[in-house]
Amino acid sequence: MATISSLGIGSGLDLQGMLDQLRQIDEEAYITPLNDSITKINNQLAGFDSINQSVLDIQSDALSLALNTTFMGRTVNVGNSSVISASVVDGTTAGSHEVSVSRLATKSSWISQSGAASADAIASVAGGTFSFTVGSGNQVDVTVSANATLQELADAINNKDAGVTASVVNTGTGANPYKLAINANNTGESSRITITNQLGDFALDENQGSGGASLNTELTVNGITYQRNSNSNIKDIISGVTLNINSTGSSSLEVGVNTASVKDIIKGFVEKFNTLVSDIKNKTGYDEEGNPGLLTDLTSIKNLSSEITDLMFTNVDVGGSITNMIELGVSVNEDGTITIDETTLDDAIENNFDDVKNFFIGNDTVKGFADKVTDKMNSLTYYGTGILSLEQTTAQSRIEDIDNEITSTTTRLDEKFTHLTEQFTQLDVVMAQMQAIQDYLTSQFDALANYNS
Repeated sequence: MATISSLGIGSGLDLQGMLDQLRQIDEEAYITPLNDSITKINNQLAGFDSINQSVLDIQSDALSLALNTTFMGRTVNVGNSSVISASVVDGTTAGSHEVSVSRLATKSSWISQSGAASADAIASVAGGTFSFTVGSGNQVDVTVSANATLQELADAINNKDAGVTASVVNTGTGANPYKLAINANNTGESSRITITNQLGDFALDENQGSGGASLNTELTVNGITYQRNSNSNIKDIISGVTLNINSTGSSSLEVGVNTASVKDIIKGFVEKFNTLVSDIKNKTGYDEEGNPGLLTDLTSIKNLSSEITDLMFTNVDVGGSITNMIELGVSVNEDGTITIDETTLDDAIENNFDDVKNFFIGNDTVKGFADKVTDKMNSLTYYGTGILSLEQTTAQSRIEDIDNEITSTTTRLDEKFTHLTEQFTQLDVVMAQMQAIQDYLTSQFDALANYNS
């Protein structure tokens, strides 16, 4: 029996090409539409992701507007920044303050009566113990050797690390201009240097703070006079305010509500709402040529736009002047997006700030607008029950079903074309046999004709 090593050799026909064309026709008829469906569903899933992200963006701003801390931001302004500067923490009571600075804090200092020709010159010290205190601290004793130089004296004091710095200064006057100076490391009376034991032949005079002059800063706030050891980081005079003293003089100080940050969040919330509405409209509508969007056939998604728009105009009555977004300047446009009038918003925030806050936050008995929005956004995305979650789950299930259908269809086509290949192979064999018979008969007829001739 004849065998075929390559389909079509026996018959001389392109049987393999015919099988491939038939396979392509069947795949285009059965497999391609299924793959196209998967592509469409994957595009829909990308559309769901886009909408879901817009929902999360709205939810983020709504959560911010539901927090008391959002409305506790504060600003601080000073009338004369050359006199004071200030910072403020959130939640500080808003109000005006008058500040007058009559004295800045200074550092206690002492300087030697006698000097030397240079820092390394002999200071005519007989030796002994030099003692001092800093503020209310313990006495510091410094042992000084006879005939110590000015620099050696300074080093001996500095080695005690007692909150003072000793140095050799050049006064620029006289034959012996170099003197020993001792300065407190910090300002104020709490760092005042008191010398309790002088070296007999090398005395120091009090320089800054002498005669009982105060080393503290002195300022009057709202008519009350205060003294502090430092010119900076003063936190215990105006609650929530940190003062820094720059110079003597007077200045006003105003703690205000940071309305700008609240306004920015509200405006951002409106912009994100419009992004969501526009995204839904584009994906569920038709383009200029009448072609449907990715999600046009999904009524549940199409209805979201109107549901969210209705939510924006929900009334929340907490007993204040603001009960809905309209009173904050919001109006709806023909395309379902909304516009906010900044003049109206500014007026509401500046003149009815607490009412704006209560509208968004609510109270113990009335849920605020921000919480209502958060609840709605949660309901859309909540796994297993939210509209977006359900549609995504359904789409994933459809992809799995189509994948299974593609697998089963491919298996059937494989079986079909395995059988067809066998039939074409048999046909090739038969045609090869017939060709052999034809060739044989032809040769016989040719031989007979030659014989007769």
